[in-house]
Amino acid sequence: MFTHNHSSPAFNLKMKLEINIEERSKMQRIKRKKAANNFTILSNEFLRDENLSLKAKGLLAYILSLPDDWKIYFEEIEKHHRDGKASLRSAWKELESNGYARTLRKTDPETKAVKEWYKEVSDFKKPDSDFPDVAFPDLAFPDVGNQQLLNTNIQNTEKQNTDNKKTTTLSDENSGLFQKLSDIYQENFGMASSLIIENIKYDLEDFGFDLVKEAMTRAALDKKSYRTAQNILKDWQRKGVKTLQDVEADDVNFRNRNQKSYSNAAKKVFKPAPNWSNPQTKKDRQYMTDEEVEDLINGLGNP
Repeated sequence: MFTHNHSSPAFNLKMKLEINIEERSKMQRIKRKKAANNFTILSNEFLRDENLSLKAKGLLAYILSLPDDWKIYFEEIEKHHRDGKASLRSAWKELESNGYARTLRKTDPETKAVKEWYKEVSDFKKPDSDFPDVAFPDLAFPDVGNQQLLNTNIQNTEKQNTDNKKTTTLSDENSGLFQKLSDIYQENFGMASSLIIENIKYDLEDFGFDLVKEAMTRAALDKKSYRTAQNILKDWQRKGVKTLQDVEADDVNFRNRNQKSYSNAAKKVFKPAPNWSNPQTKKDRQYMTDEEVEDLINGLGNP
């Protein structure tokens, strides 16, 4: 009777192949937790949008997982994630540019003054016409802050709303400072677009009110755009400038460098012009002497 030799190389190779195939199948499985609560229904539209990075998809999914009446503050999101400010804002801008998010303003119908800034997100793309930048009625949000993330472990007893939207407002402190910067912008540059509005808000959080105001003032004096103000802020950041005192010190250093460069240029020794180049000499005679020709040739070789 024929029996398998379990110690043969062929048998061992076969067993290894079978084990590898089994392990591969385990690695390729997608495991989901089956539960009647503690879950969020998300649209596949943004999850499968190839124009969005995984970072942007993750941010949108996280925001959509929060309760509908939750006021979103970037500062609080940062506390609960390892990503920094730059990463979070980069993801938000990506969502805005692809139509999943927008920053809006609530204005007073009579005075047209900006009363509040807030954000809106959606799990499907929305055209610009669906994001009107006009006066809005009062928002139906409870006037409370979020000290901690709210609990979303709610039993699924109602029909889910697939048109997921979320909005956020600025903190009271930032709203006041932001309003001042908006007024300064309007006085010096005119009406601000939604992109400028967003950039001013980010710059306020990154550099503080004093530096942003100073940069805007300098750009306005030079009759430049807000882009120039941002370049000034980036230059200060590169130099480690963080306060108005640092700005003054940087200005002094700049003036000293320019003064030193001017002094060095003034000290340069210039060779006197040869006699034959003098206009009066040209009137006296038509040709150079042999000595002047020799000096000219030597001068060409030794500047």
